[in-house]
Amino acid sequence: MFLSIVTLVQAHFEPCLRIEKRYRRLKLKEHGGTSEKPLGKPYPPIVARLARLAIAAHVALYRLSGGTIAGRAQHMPVLLLTTTGRKSGKQHTTALVYMPDGDDFVVVASNGGQARLPNWWLNMRKSKQARIEVGRKQLRVSVQQANPEERQRLWPRVIAYRAGHETYQERTPYPLPLVILHPEEAL
Repeated sequence: MFLSIVTLVQAHFEPCLRIEKRYRRLKLKEHGGTSEKPLGKPYPPIVARLARLAIAAHVALYRLSGGTIAGRAQHMPVLLLTTTGRKSGKQHTTALVYMPDGDDFVVVASNGGQARLPNWWLNMRKSKQARIEVGRKQLRVSVQQANPEERQRLWPRVIAYRAGHETYQERTPYPLPLVILHPEEAL
């Protein structure tokens, strides 16, 4: 629900970014350079601030309703991911769309197509642990990045959900990490 607000704000800036990218590619071509993949840009500060507020509201609604409200976004189910900050040591919670894979949960570290990894992924890469909430169920999970074989198997399924990850991948200069969350124990 609130991820949709973020999507609407992104959609407002999308045409401007596309025109700017096209202009840069044409300029590069004129000067003999090439740009195989356009790089994503950080969102303007107001968009980033609105996104943080929308995510906080999304998390609150999800928790209050046990996932009944705000439990789906972009054609996919939503989970709440809580990580420990690698620098601050504080707990951070964000709402993420996920794809079930057997008992595991697969999330994409897309950061909305910006050319930098999301903080939650940077935090999890260091600790290899996190906590998730799916509906009213809370689980401790171990974290693993999909290896090339797993990525080859999972990526087409992620794209089939039509949640925008294909567009995000086009904006980034690196393969978007597919993160597999393995449940360890219920909390």
